[in-house]
Amino acid sequence: MTHRENAMTIQILTGAVASTQRVLQNVPPGALGGKTPCSEWTVADLINHVVGTATFFADLAEDTGTEDGEAGDAAAGDFLAAFDHQTSRLLAAFSRPGVMDRVMMLPPGPEPGSVCSWVAAGEIFAHGWDLAAATGQDTALDWRIAEALLASPWRGLCDLVRSEPVPPIGPALEVPDAAPAADRLAGFLGRAKLA
Repeated sequence: MTHRENAMTIQILTGAVASTQRVLQNVPPGALGGKTPCSEWTVADLINHVVGTATFFADLAEDTGTEDGEAGDAAAGDFLAAFDHQTSRLLAAFSRPGVMDRVMMLPPGPEPGSVCSWVAAGEIFAHGWDLAAATGQDTALDWRIAEALLASPWRGLCDLVRSEPVPPIGPALEVPDAAPAADRLAGFLGRAKLA
């Protein structure tokens, strides 16, 4: 990838982190046991997953050999501080020279760091949408990040994992073209707002 492409990828990752950070700042007290668009997870589970995702990708980019994504029970403490700490590591690690070209191991298989950074951005941004939907916040998150993700290599990887025997994402849902880009992204991932 060119320097300009790497810079754009980091910009998208930074925007995804900022978007989800804003959502986490507005999670109401007492909402941790609530339902989410990820039917098997509560708000607390989803927060732990988001912090764990940032941890996993930070470890992966730092090449520490400890990519377990375990964040413990971040939701039981200062989950915003935990998210900020792990995403600071994540952004610093992916900004290092050569990281975007280094091959990293994702669950579906090896990918260059440039693709892994898109996956990290997609995971963090999409789960920010889930948290917004679960806690009554506006789901019309940053349209620039959503549109970039919908046109990125991450979308193809989502289609690939959708074909697994027990896919982690559901079939795409119909969402009107006029809907906010973040809602269309959620629909692509099989997510709908709670009734």
